[in-house]
This record gives sequence, C-alpha cells and structure tokens, in this order.
Amino acid sequence: MIEKREKRKKIFYVPGMISLVLIPLFCLYHFYKVEAFKTYGALDFSLPDKEDFEKYKVGNLRKYKTFNFNNQKSKEEQKLKELRLFARDLVKHYDSINGIKIQFGPKTEYVLLLM
Repeated sequence: MIEKREKRKKIFYVPGMISLVLIPLFCLYHFYKVEAFKTYGALDFSLPDKEDFEKYKVGNLRKYKTFNFNNQKSKEEQKLKELRLFARDLVKHYDSINGIKIQFGPKTEYVLLLM
C-alpha cells in the first residue's frame, strides 16, 4: 500500500530573505555611490621633437593639398565640398602619400593623413 505524505508548511526564514535580497541591493547602492562601475579611457598622444622632423625629412615625404578657410563665406562652402571629396578619395584609395592641410588662420593648421 502506498502511504500518503502529509503536506508540510513552507518555512519562511526572515533573516535568510534579508541576506538574499537586501544585502546585494545595499552593495549595489554602495558601489554606485563610490562610482565603482565608472570606466575611464585615455588616448596615447605624443609629439616628436622638431629636430626629428628635420633630421628624417618628414615634411618632404608627403604631398599636401592646402585648404584655407579665412572668413570668405561665399567660397567656404565650395571649398568644404571639395575638401570632403578629396578626403573621401584619400580614404577610398588608401592613399598614404597625399594628405590635406586645413588652415583656419595664420597660426592654426590641421593635417589630415591616412596611415
């Protein structure tokens, strides 16, 4: 004969529930307050000395096309379109010999190269 089992009453252990639910929540709150989940990033940036440029003749290795943007609003849009097309062409053909120099004034100059 098969005996019937009696159903047991479920045990509800309060301290166990506190340790399962509240302690992880407190830990997450603490980590959030001390910014433990924040990630930091950096870029490695270095510049060689001017003597190295002259020694290895770096200035003569590439051919640059210069674009001047000097407060001439009527021609700036046309120059910007030409700059975009030239930059696309550099990227499209993986051209590492030619480059672009962008000048916004007498003392500012930016160089676009494809490496």
